[in-house]
Amino acid sequence: MRTEETTPAAEPVGPLSGPLKIPLVGRPLRLAGFFSDPVRSLLRIRERYGKLSAIQQGDARMVFAFSPELNREVLASTDRFCVRSLAENAPKTSALYRLRTHLLGLNGDDHRKARRLVSSAFTRPRVEAYREDMAALADKLFERWRLGEVIDVEREMQQLALWVVSHTVYGVSPTDANLGLGLRIKQIVQGLFSPVAMLLPHDLPGSPYRTLLRRAEAVEQELLALIAKKRTQPGEHRDALAALVHARGEDGAPFTDEELAGHTFLLFFGGYDTTANALGWTLLLLALHPRVLHDVQDELTVLQGAPPTHEQLAALPLLDAVVKESLRLLSPVAFTARSAARGATLGGHAIPERADVFISPLATHRLPEFYEHPNRFLPERWLKGEPPSPWAYLPFGAGPHVCVGASLAALEIRITLAMLLQRFTLLPPDGARIDHQVQATLSTKAGMPMRVLARQRVASPPRIEGDIRELFEAPVGT
Repeated sequence: MRTEETTPAAEPVGPLSGPLKIPLVGRPLRLAGFFSDPVRSLLRIRERYGKLSAIQQGDARMVFAFSPELNREVLASTDRFCVRSLAENAPKTSALYRLRTHLLGLNGDDHRKARRLVSSAFTRPRVEAYREDMAALADKLFERWRLGEVIDVEREMQQLALWVVSHTVYGVSPTDANLGLGLRIKQIVQGLFSPVAMLLPHDLPGSPYRTLLRRAEAVEQELLALIAKKRTQPGEHRDALAALVHARGEDGAPFTDEELAGHTFLLFFGGYDTTANALGWTLLLLALHPRVLHDVQDELTVLQGAPPTHEQLAALPLLDAVVKESLRLLSPVAFTARSAARGATLGGHAIPERADVFISPLATHRLPEFYEHPNRFLPERWLKGEPPSPWAYLPFGAGPHVCVGASLAALEIRITLAMLLQRFTLLPPDGARIDHQVQATLSTKAGMPMRVLARQRVASPPRIEGDIRELFEAPVGT
């Protein structure tokens, strides 16, 4: 793995490169194409037009940046490139507009103050205190599985992540009754990322946008009810919402109910969908790479069937490398965006005010200058040399807006894998089809079928079908 960053090129001359500009209809067509398949679009744009390009030739209102140095310009320069909530154009009196009040919708001093308070719910002692709860919830999930059955691993990991986030963020017991809230939050985020909501954000009878607004109202009411309950029970709970309810800013002021609803809305989704997808993709990659699977299972024998302690997790280098490599190759957050402020420049190009600037962990993680054989699943790359810079490896983002719950997600992923791989070998049925999609995060279109087997050696990788094969070099036999 190469860690040095390239020397910035001389100031570019001329318009930004990009697909041929088509008068009138070009931009809408390019936008529709991008949001219908962001992964293919991002990788194709990077390959054809380089590390800095536009939605169409010379149209700097939507720009794509694909290098560590450009990532740093965008993510660290918060005065030039700020976050902009997808719901900022929602009706000002709507719940959808109010729920935008979270860390990914705040900039400058407002963000700094809010992040300091939200971070108080994710201190190291608080996160480490969840280890036993995470292990117990993983046990609860595994007890449902039967040897020989085919399960949808994506759905199972979503169920586990839902239980964990319900417990750690809301302090709510993991029962099926909580499934509705989690699904509605996920539907809202997916709706905000849908091309229909972006291109037709109008509250019309029967429209998808009206459905989105109604779902937001229902979620807001549920969140406010939880907040009210927490306010009447000071000191009784150790979940993130309880910590935020009783947190105080530098001026001694608490979060308002609206702010609490927005922050916990984001924390729930961030701890649910991204973590579940990271687990699913890791299990798929291990199933398709039997040698790596066997090696990590051998490393886990030191645990003797028990959940790992924090000290033991630190002494499992291959497990750590497997997780890092999975997050590199199939990063659940395929892209993120910032809005340009007045006078912004990027890579020497002037960027119009309020232009959308996209960066992509998934594309950055495939730059051959930094990752040898970038499309291969090679956990061993993390066991040698220096790690890449935070601008070249950013599965949880980077800069001031880096994911506040990253340590919680990392702990959940590693504990779940350590427990699961000691007990089971999960393999896709021969010929299983797995296709990808991006609805806020990288997931599958129709699930991830795998057969539950007792832990065992696998002679050769199973054969799979589907477009997921386009996102990495599958080993011989698949």
